[in-house]
Amino acid sequence: MSYEFPEAVRHSIKISKVKGYSPFIYWLATGRKNTRYDNKYKQSVAHELGINITDFTRSHAFIILGIEERITQHEEMISAAIAIPEFDAYHRVFDKFKFGACVRALLLFNLYPFEKYLVNGKPWIEYERSKDKLQKRDRSLRKFQATSSLSFKYKQSEDKVKRIYYVNGIIRSHHYMCAKCTITRKKI
Repeated sequence: MSYEFPEAVRHSIKISKVKGYSPFIYWLATGRKNTRYDNKYKQSVAHELGINITDFTRSHAFIILGIEERITQHEEMISAAIAIPEFDAYHRVFDKFKFGACVRALLLFNLYPFEKYLVNGKPWIEYERSKDKLQKRDRSLRKFQATSSLSFKYKQSEDKVKRIYYVNGIIRSHHYMCAKCTITRKKI
């Protein structure tokens, strides 16, 4: 692609919320007229070098187009499934963190209902005696963190100490991506 249309490398490819696929990939796959991309391609350096867009590139773009359409279709199904009124309280919290539909679905799947972390509607807190002191142990918080893949234990072998996270690595990676994309968007 970068060989056949070098200027497209700088072009950001985003799935359109209206169409369900990225217009550039659609243009590349189908070869249909699109004034914006046709004009860019006419000004391409590739023409001076005698390089054209091949059927190989178009067939790969067609595969990507199919994948984008399936992604859009599944995201719509997920959005419809999690739009029930039972989840409204959860969505108010998710809105503050700007979670997308897929992350919301993952969190709801693992965390719903929130009452499973409570005992008689209150947090489960225990006090343990440790070295002649009374230590407060918030079991509800620890269980919530473990389910959210935010808690870990240390595993030590010889000289190496390694963190091992509990439960689902997918949720942890989505938390990381959310923090990276929404909280620390600016380049440092």
